[in-house]
Amino acid sequence: MVQLLKDIDNKTKKIILVISFIYLVGLIGLLLPTSQPLFQELIPVNIFLSFLTVIFFHTKFSVNFLISFLLIFLFGFLLEVAGVSTGAIFGVYYYQSFLGPKFFNVPILIGINWFFLVYCVSSIFEKYQNNTFVFALLVSLFMLILDIALEFFAIKNNMWIWTENGFPPIKNFIAWFIAAFIFTIIYSKLNPKIIANKIAHVIFYIMFLFFLAFDIFAYFILKQNN
Repeated sequence: MVQLLKDIDNKTKKIILVISFIYLVGLIGLLLPTSQPLFQELIPVNIFLSFLTVIFFHTKFSVNFLISFLLIFLFGFLLEVAGVSTGAIFGVYYYQSFLGPKFFNVPILIGINWFFLVYCVSSIFEKYQNNTFVFALLVSLFMLILDIALEFFAIKNNMWIWTENGFPPIKNFIAWFIAAFIFTIIYSKLNPKIIANKIAHVIFYIMFLFFLAFDIFAYFILKQNN
């Protein structure tokens, strides 16, 4: 991470500073009970703006890149529809209204988010792309680690609800890993020469630290209140 920042030009560093500030403000806003409802409404806006930012810094647009986006968006969205409808894939859960417009009870933003995460982590590990299995394994593991940090954050901010015991079952993480693995292979095969997007690197790390920091602070707040 430190070396990555050293290799980035000053203009891009300023953009990263702004992004970091936005996430920091969001973290504080979501932890404070008085401002939490407002900042929960801003979660989908932040996700979409983060997505637009990494796409803005993408340097190799092509028909295959567009196809990879459409396929991962579609398959990711349909997977979530099947998951919500049956409970057989991830477990029994449903989405709240905080992630924007829904279709078949799944926010449209979820399809975008699948591609967004695959894109960001694929950029981090682009030098391993020659070995498809290792590449997909590394990307999937990093996405799984992010999901573990994301789940508690999502539950606390009413993004989705797990109806069995309030927490995701093990099969949620297994399904997430398998889906990430397949989507990464799709992305890699359609984009055989991935060019590292350093903004995507940084945003992914910022998101992970954001979720982790929220989880830690929220845990101690809950512990103190109890």
